[in-house]
Amino acid sequence: MAAFSFRGLFSRIVVVAAFWLFVQISILFHLPNIDLCKELATTPASVTQPKTSRKKAKARSKTSQKSIQTTTPPDWVSIMRQNGLKRSAKHQKRFQERRWFLESQFPNRTEHRFSFMTCWYSAIAINDEWAYRHIWKNGGTTIQYQTRQKQGRLKDAYIRERRWMTLIRDPVNHFLSGWSECGEREEEEYPTEGDISVDERVYNYLQNKVIPLAEILKTDPGEHNCGHCALHSMPQANYLMSWRELAGVVTPQLEFVGAMKELEGVLGMLGLEYDTSRKKGRVYASNEELQKKFPRDISLLSDKTLRAICDFVAVDYFLWDYEPPEACMDLPSLQVKEDLTETDWKTLWRKWNQNPINLRGADPHLLPGYEYLTGDIMIQ
Repeated sequence: MAAFSFRGLFSRIVVVAAFWLFVQISILFHLPNIDLCKELATTPASVTQPKTSRKKAKARSKTSQKSIQTTTPPDWVSIMRQNGLKRSAKHQKRFQERRWFLESQFPNRTEHRFSFMTCWYSAIAINDEWAYRHIWKNGGTTIQYQTRQKQGRLKDAYIRERRWMTLIRDPVNHFLSGWSECGEREEEEYPTEGDISVDERVYNYLQNKVIPLAEILKTDPGEHNCGHCALHSMPQANYLMSWRELAGVVTPQLEFVGAMKELEGVLGMLGLEYDTSRKKGRVYASNEELQKKFPRDISLLSDKTLRAICDFVAVDYFLWDYEPPEACMDLPSLQVKEDLTETDWKTLWRKWNQNPINLRGADPHLLPGYEYLTGDIMIQ
C-alpha cells in the first residue's frame, strides 16, 4: 500500500481552493450592479456608460465585420417608408445617392469639407447594436434621457463597434439654433428697442465667431477646440466627416440619417420605444423668453445674411433634401455640378465596405492614418 503523502494532499487542496476562488471572482464580475439597477428604475434622467466584457466586445466586433461586408446595402428608404417616416426617407434617399460625391461637388476641401472633434460629446449608445452620432442641437440631450446613457467619444470601443445613425434638421434652422444656444450661454447683451437688429446680430455672429472658428478648424481640428460654443452652428455634414474627408467621403460607418422631427419614430424603428414620461432636452418652442431674445424667424433676416448662412452650410443642402430660402436659390455653392442620378452609388458602397481596412470594431492602431479615425481627429 502506497504511503500517505501530505504534500500531495496539500497540492490538491491548493488547486481546489484556487478553482473555487476563480469561480467566485467570475460570478462577482458578471453579476449586475443591483444598486445601479434600482437607481435606473427610479431615476429616468440618470445616465450610465454601457459596460461590455472583452469576450462580448470581441464577438460583436466579429459580427460587425461580417455584416459590413454584405453585397447589398440596407434599403433604409423602404424601411423608413414602411415605418411611416416619410421625411426621413426623403432625406436618406438623397444622402445615400450623394454622400460619395462631396469631393466632386466641393473640390476645395478647406472651403467646405473640413472636420472637427466633439470629444466627449460625440455619440450615444442607443442599444447593443446602434449608436447615435451626435450632431449638436439635434436631439442629443433627449436621446440621453431616453437611453439613460452618457455621451462618449468616437474612439471609444463601445461606440466604435456599433452601427451609426444620426438626426438632421433644416440647415438654416440648425444654424440659428446654435446662435440662440451660444447667445444664452455667453450672455449676449439683449439689445433694447432701437439698438442693433436681429439681422445684424445673426450676421455678426456668423462673421465674427463662426467663420473665424471654421478657419481655425481647417488647419487645427484638435481636441483643444472642442469647447467652442460656435461649434453648435457648424454645418451638420461636417460633424460626419471622418479622416476619409481627404477623399471627400462621410464616414462609412454612418448607415443612415433620420429627420429630427421624426425622432420618436426613428428610435422606434431601431427598437427603442420612446418614453413620453422622461425629460426632453432644451425645448426652444416652450421657452418664451429665449424666443423673444433670440428669434429664429428667417423673415427677420436680410437676403445678405441668408445667402451668407446658406453658403456656409452648402454641404447640408447638397446631402439632404431641404429647400433653401428663395434668396439662396442661385448661389453657386448650391448648384449641383453633375448628374448624380446616372451613377450607381450601390457599386461605390460595395467597393468601400468590402475593403478590409474599413471594418467596424477594428483596432484603430492597425488602420492607416489612425490618428484621424472616424472624425475624432487626433487619437491620443
